[in-house]
Amino acid sequence: MKDASLAALFQRYRTHGDGRALATIFDRTAKELLDLACHLVRDPLEAEDLVQATFVTAIQKGARYDGSTPLQGWLYGILWREAARARRRAARRVEPQRLPERQAADPTAAAAEGELPEAVSAVLARLPRHYREVLEPLLFEERRPEHIARTLGRSPGTVRSQIHRGLEELRRALAPRFAAHGLLALPTRGLASVRAEVLRAAGCAPTTAALGSLATLGLTLGGALASKAVVVGAAATLASLAVAWVALEGSGAAARGGTALEAEAPLAAAATTAHAAEARPASTNAPARSAGDPGPAAAAVRPAAPPFEQTLAHWLARYQERPDDWRHGLEVTGELAALPPDEALALLTALWPHLSVPVKEQALKPFVFDGGHVHALQVLHLAATDAVPSVQERAFDYLESYAFRDFALDYEGYLSWAETNRRRPVGEVLSDSARLFVAEMLAGTPAARAERLLGLRQLDLRAGGPAGVDLAAVMRAAGGLRLLEVALGDANVEVQRVALRWSGTLGAGEGWLRSWVVPVIEQPSPPELVAAAFDALARKDCGWAQDVLLGYLERATLAEASATAVAGRALAEIGDPAAIPRMIGILLRDRTGKLAYDVGYFGLAKLTGVTWQKTYDGTWWAEWWEKNRRRFPAEVAGIEVR
Repeated sequence: MKDASLAALFQRYRTHGDGRALATIFDRTAKELLDLACHLVRDPLEAEDLVQATFVTAIQKGARYDGSTPLQGWLYGILWREAARARRRAARRVEPQRLPERQAADPTAAAAEGELPEAVSAVLARLPRHYREVLEPLLFEERRPEHIARTLGRSPGTVRSQIHRGLEELRRALAPRFAAHGLLALPTRGLASVRAEVLRAAGCAPTTAALGSLATLGLTLGGALASKAVVVGAAATLASLAVAWVALEGSGAAARGGTALEAEAPLAAAATTAHAAEARPASTNAPARSAGDPGPAAAAVRPAAPPFEQTLAHWLARYQERPDDWRHGLEVTGELAALPPDEALALLTALWPHLSVPVKEQALKPFVFDGGHVHALQVLHLAATDAVPSVQERAFDYLESYAFRDFALDYEGYLSWAETNRRRPVGEVLSDSARLFVAEMLAGTPAARAERLLGLRQLDLRAGGPAGVDLAAVMRAAGGLRLLEVALGDANVEVQRVALRWSGTLGAGEGWLRSWVVPVIEQPSPPELVAAAFDALARKDCGWAQDVLLGYLERATLAEASATAVAGRALAEIGDPAAIPRMIGILLRDRTGKLAYDVGYFGLAKLTGVTWQKTYDGTWWAEWWEKNRRRFPAEVAGIEVR
């Protein structure tokens, strides 16, 4: 699925010169390419050069890619060939500056180099055992967290959390020791710089080239290359291991098939502006302040917003407190969703590769429930393009309520739909989807209409649903009731049931209900259709239908038992207490006793507030009415049980 998405992006770049598509490909693949490059060459700068050369070659020879192989595999092949070509060039030439010189070694550097293993071992020995057990194989054996988890019999989420906290302890202990030797930064450009060069080589606009994905920028912080090979091979990265772990895990998520989506341009532009403002020196020609101007001293009282990396680390730590606990993850995501919308989207996008599957499955709820988040479609896109099928399934379930389509049956269709709609206002998308759905259903063949209607039978059509859109009104205006009339004429009973159920949620008026729903109850019909008709009438504004429901209960037979409980519940939903004495009379005349539960529990108990018991038959309810009838309005209290 990831391969198909990457291939589609590359096709869009080749066909339309879409720089954002190329930037997204870089963001999704550069981490893994850099990790491979670090194993092929020892110099971090050379590894970055290899990644850049790989993308430049792919741009130049893009016409050769026919889509028969995964795009990422094609890029791997280019990287290997570029590395082999670089080794051949190095073997053919002799560079004077590379020849060894006869000079004394720097005693300070030698001391630092010799001190590293001893210092690391000493610090590790002082860490708690559960940290040592995960850090030693990670740092010295280059084993991935998943492998460590299997060896120790722990969950991968627990091991990742222990690595994160253990590296922070290691960083704190080692940073002061090696700062004096100047070993706190590796001389690399960083993937953000490589990304910009690649996009410039492709002829993209400078604004596109300048926008860095948060996930990609997270890989190189402070000029230090956060690759596992370099972490193990150089003491320089130990001072920033806590932040590097975020990037390392991002690379691991990509290797497992995860997807890191591009950050939104407005947020990236804002971040760029903020960093530029921080970097600008104070002007020496600043205008004089007026007497009422509080000046910079007063402005300094206002706390500055924390850097994005710091905020990201905070939220990652929150999730890692209990990484595999979906309840905890749902709670944290709810807090995150309450942030300003753009900030919440950017954080969740950057955090997504680091979340466990149980958390991902639940993290969608705060963004799609209770009216829907302004960026609900973009959050759903994170899950729809995730590598784990269960996460995709959750996304497609929720997307049905926005697109009126089951994208689990058509992933390519989803990618096309998402490209057009996922950045549009949610309310507009929902309204357009509803109108298009009605038009397509009315124009389709009976077989196609039945198949799609049954596939979307669980669709939420409640008025005031997602995004606060009055979906019922939109669908009625688009011809939704005409669609239901056509469906009620279908020979398939299941199609008729869906139409009856939707008639209630579409808010059909009394005239329409009397013409299309009441006949289903009064004429011989399958019990399951009758039950669906009762559901359509279970509304406060359907008091007129009370006689229809009571009449059905009075003539109900054993063959209709599956519908009588629904009739009792519908009477309770209508909520007219005048039905109480008539329902009691029905129980008194019932010689089978089968209605005691259906009418008593589902209807009378809800209308009266009485806690139902199995012994409450018609006689018990008649006695109760005589003792309690004065609780109700006079016009109700005067009705006799008959």
